[in-house]
Amino acid sequence: PAAIVSFGIPIVTPWRNDVKLACMTVGIPPPTVEWRLGDVKLHKQSRIDIEDDNTLVLRNLQRSQEGNYSCHVKNSIGFDEIVYSLQIQ
Repeated sequence: PAAIVSFGIPIVTPWRNDVKLACMTVGIPPPTVEWRLGDVKLHKQSRIDIEDDNTLVLRNLQRSQEGNYSCHVKNSIGFDEIVYSLQIQ
């Protein structure tokens, strides 16, 4: 099955900081990974990056980026997700 081996935690960080959210996965067949903010799928942008190891990188954080960031993984056998609650001060 698809599984995540990292843990979602609440994160409080200062405004304009950068933050990295890990999503380490295991599974056979290899799972697909999707990051979301609430129900909105995230894509690479000027201040959002998704690294090769599926880590979500948020740069120059703004208060509008507060919320629940979730990593969803799935393959033909199963599904898993973790959630990070991000608060910006």
